[in-house]
Amino acid sequence: MGNGIRRTGEVGMLCIKEITAVFKGRDGSMGFRRGQEYKLWYFEKNGRFYISRRFDDAIAIPYDTIAAIKKNWEIK
Repeated sequence: MGNGIRRTGEVGMLCIKEITAVFKGRDGSMGFRRGQEYKLWYFEKNGRFYISRRFDDAIAIPYDTIAAIKKNWEIK
């Protein structure tokens, strides 16, 4: 996931990375549209991986594995 990272920051003990990705999942899932490119925030917490639309967004999509993220997202 390294080449799509533009900025990183730390909030508490979290390392948050800004990424660019194209959504490959179903339209409407969390408001995303298939084939659209998004600027997102990625972080890991308690052994899970999360994608969020905004840095300060309380709503983040949890994933159990990196493979699960890659199933729904093409990281640029």
